[in-house]
Amino acid sequence: MNNPEELVTFGTYPDAVSAYIVKGVLNTNGIECVITNERMSGIFPLPDLPIGQVNILVFKKDLELANKIMSSAPCNDDDK
Repeated sequence: MNNPEELVTFGTYPDAVSAYIVKGVLNTNGIECVITNERMSGIFPLPDLPIGQVNILVFKKDLELANKIMSSAPCNDDDK
């Protein structure tokens, strides 16, 4: 089934600080999101391994808008 209220992974970040910056941008634009694996990334600061990464989850219905918002954000690395 295709549930628009299902949480899906929006992005994976090397640390909690990066994830919270993205979360702030999304929240400011009306996108609700959840950060997961934050504590594990502090215990195991291994950004190259999944256990050391922080995930942001958004509702499936908001995924396209979240991608659009972040692709036009001034802090986007693609602009460099």
